[in-house]
Amino acid sequence: MREPDDLAAIADQAASAALAARGATAETIAALPDWLEQVERISLSAIAALLASSGALPAEGPPRRAEAIAAGLGAASRHGWLVHRWLAALIRRGWLSRSAEGGLGWIAPPAHFGIDPAGLDPAYHALGFPPTMATAHRAALECLGALVRDDITLQHLLFRDGDVLAALAAYQDNLFTAALNAAAAALAARLPRSRLLELGGGAGLTTAAALRALAGSAASYRFTDVSRLFTVAAERRFAGTPGLICTPLNIDEDFTAQGVAPDSVDIVLAGNVLHNARDLGATLGWIHRSLTPDGWLILTDSIRETDAILTSMQFLLSPPQGGPPPGGRDRRPCGQAFLDATGWADQLAAADFTLCLARPDPASPLATAGQCLLLAQSSR
Repeated sequence: MREPDDLAAIADQAASAALAARGATAETIAALPDWLEQVERISLSAIAALLASSGALPAEGPPRRAEAIAAGLGAASRHGWLVHRWLAALIRRGWLSRSAEGGLGWIAPPAHFGIDPAGLDPAYHALGFPPTMATAHRAALECLGALVRDDITLQHLLFRDGDVLAALAAYQDNLFTAALNAAAAALAARLPRSRLLELGGGAGLTTAAALRALAGSAASYRFTDVSRLFTVAAERRFAGTPGLICTPLNIDEDFTAQGVAPDSVDIVLAGNVLHNARDLGATLGWIHRSLTPDGWLILTDSIRETDAILTSMQFLLSPPQGGPPPGGRDRRPCGQAFLDATGWADQLAAADFTLCLARPDPASPLATAGQCLLLAQSSR
């Protein structure tokens, strides 16, 4: 087995090559935190403007509790957790304060808040997203009140032309994910492998990177997703790939009952999907059982909640009406979709995995997006 330093070098070299292939220079990479900050500030300004203009949290008056603010917005109950995340973000930013009694009030005057949608285009371009992402986020900001009331859904805005694959690919196609997908693929190609299982393959960006790196060297590659829309699309897109199988799989149900036998997989690859698990501990347990002894889990996911996604993709994580919010069944606090780095280490250890590698380096500009690659080995 390669030592961790060797694995780190493999991951870092692959990430650098992927960024160079997209024309990213040292200067453009160094500027990524500033561009992301621009998107985040625009997003929080839109939230603040909605709170002030709707009367949910007026510029003047006594502090209000989060529940009263959500009611003032007319927020659908399934989005209540998201309103709490909005308020937490505004407190972190220093725009709101919490009184000793738990009420919230403005520190900065709401009059200076507003939406600057024109600033999204250059920022998203610099971050490596296709132009459609700025367009989609702008539409979400303009409809933020209707979204939180459930008058419209984010799916309606994202998928209005019916091309779900293209919309999801646009969200996942940026410099941060390109680097992580390339690093994950390089690790999959260098580790002992014969049988690979990909979870939540979605639009296939992680898949494409992995199949390029593997170059037909795996005996089998099982692409899975909960939706047949994605498994059928992957079957067409990657037709002719030796050993490729595309089948549905729900990460919230026992893998064995879905045709993944214990000890049958050498590597599990999970690209930006495990935060969707209702009970992450249970899902990791099924992953562990499916792996051979000393098998590997390669995952990418968010380790912090960026303010930008609070006004866009986070709406997709709201449960059906009456369902529980994200988190609460595992080591994530109720109402939080993502584990931080320490939380991931603890959750993996609890599932009998040894964490071997985490990327990017916290000091890297790429770490600003709060997305990470984790490599863990089954312990048994």
